[in-house]
Amino acid sequence: MANVVILHNPRGIHYVHNAWVQAIGAKGMADVHPYHISIPIIPRLFTTIVNLMKVPKNTDVLICESGSYIFTGVFWKALRKSRKLVLILADPKLHYLSKKGNLIKKLYAWALGKFDLIIAVSPLMASYVPDKLKHRVAVVPTFGKSNMRPVRLDMASRNIIFMARICKEKGTDLLVDAFAKLRQAYPDSRLYVVGVSTYLFGQGNMRKILESKKIPGAIFTGRVPSVEDYMEKCSIYASMARIDPAPVSILEAMSQGLIPVVSRGVGNSYAVEEIDPSLVVDKPEDAVLAITKLWSSPLLMREYSRRAREIAEKYSKEFSTGLFVKAIAPLLG
Repeated sequence: MANVVILHNPRGIHYVHNAWVQAIGAKGMADVHPYHISIPIIPRLFTTIVNLMKVPKNTDVLICESGSYIFTGVFWKALRKSRKLVLILADPKLHYLSKKGNLIKKLYAWALGKFDLIIAVSPLMASYVPDKLKHRVAVVPTFGKSNMRPVRLDMASRNIIFMARICKEKGTDLLVDAFAKLRQAYPDSRLYVVGVSTYLFGQGNMRKILESKKIPGAIFTGRVPSVEDYMEKCSIYASMARIDPAPVSILEAMSQGLIPVVSRGVGNSYAVEEIDPSLVVDKPEDAVLAITKLWSSPLLMREYSRRAREIAEKYSKEFSTGLFVKAIAPLLG
């Protein structure tokens, strides 16, 4: 059996990726990058070398959990050409690189060409891989946590929930602006923004910025012990993300029967389209129209809630892990 190592975030492997690599007996190796240092380039160059030296010598397959580890993988592969290299494409790095100059794009296209397999967590993420490397891409959907407490939703409510980090990438500002328009027609409605917010370079603290707008009904909870307590107050889950590779929160919301309304920047919007393509929108104004239509039709709400549960069941841990194992099996010998 091949010796497999996954280079992962020092805070721990994402629970989806952990399920995948446990299925093939991979060992974890934490990135040494000092994330508390705000100068990204110098520490990353240094930690790339340190990470490279830490990889066990008997490693047959190295899995890089983040785009931040691309060059650690490339250097490792250069020294061990017969070994196999895998990238889990689950962060927006390639999205931002698509907006860079041709030199940077060519550099990363060259680097990606050193990977034997690229696991994209959504078709959106797969779309950022250069066309000449598409044959090395396997799309493996994420899955929501299965240990959530079942909730009894208030489908007659005019409340919305969003569960994720509060930042521009997640489109929290766009969602709050859309909610402000909805609130004019539904003055009793609430928007529960469940998630943390910290200072980010170029963005500031998004929660503080949005709270300063003092939009009635917009409630910022921060981290909570039980998201189910807020889910049961709502009928809609909404995300206006500019880029969000494959948020598990959407599948978790759907599994409870919440109806999702999401932007095209949401990687797993394909699951939402299975309920109704009109629930995937181009801009916040379209989300306002979609939610208004839902709230004006109790029959439609009940039907879409039922469909959401059924579709979420398809994207299970077993389904996701099975696809991952199938994709990586040829590299394991």
